Amino acid sequence: MRPCLPLVVALSLVCLAAAPEREERPTLSPGANLPGPFVPYNVTGTEAGKFHCLVSEYGLDPVVLIFSHDLSFGEGLKSLLKQLDAAIDKKPAARLRGFVVFLGDDLTSVLENDTQRAALADKIKTFGEGLMLKHVVLTLGDKASVDRYGLAPAATTVVLYRKLQVQAVQVVPGDKLTEEKTRQILAEVTERLVPSRK
Repeated sequence: MRPCLPLVVALSLVCLAAAPEREERPTLSPGANLPGPFVPYNVTGTEAGKFHCLVSEYGLDPVVLIFSHDLSFGEGLKSLLKQLDAAIDKKPAARLRGFVVFLGDDLTSVLENDTQRAALADKIKTFGEGLMLKHVVLTLGDKASVDRYGLAPAATTVVLYRKLQVQAVQVVPGDKLTEEKTRQILAEVTERLVPSRK
């Protein structure tokens, strides 16, 4: 048996060399599947006060998923959420969903750090009440729980997906979430997630 070992190794190397390379695409890119479910702490919505996976709940519905590091709640974020909420309200038949995952940069674990989670959740809840959102759910997460999403640091990432497949991604650095950018995002929501009637 031993004399065959070099032959087995040689054949294995030939097979590996001949295998086609898999095309690597960024984790969040149009056409890719959503990286998977995760369980944030729901601050608003029907599951408020619980750890609950909205990716699983919304299933195959069209969804606008926003990851935000902006816990100072800038004007750009406020405008985007209010306009998204209004867009969802206008077309209930489209079954469009929306939720935000706030990522506390200093929050090491949303599951374990009860004191810090409670303080941030109160802050987010107050923010949501001020906006009077009816449809967009506000949640709290930590970087580790969404690590496989490959998010850019200190940016707002807007993911449009349907049937758990990414349709479009917008990564907006820091304070660049302008009204023009919001209009662009909402135009993509209409084009890619809300079916037009013919």
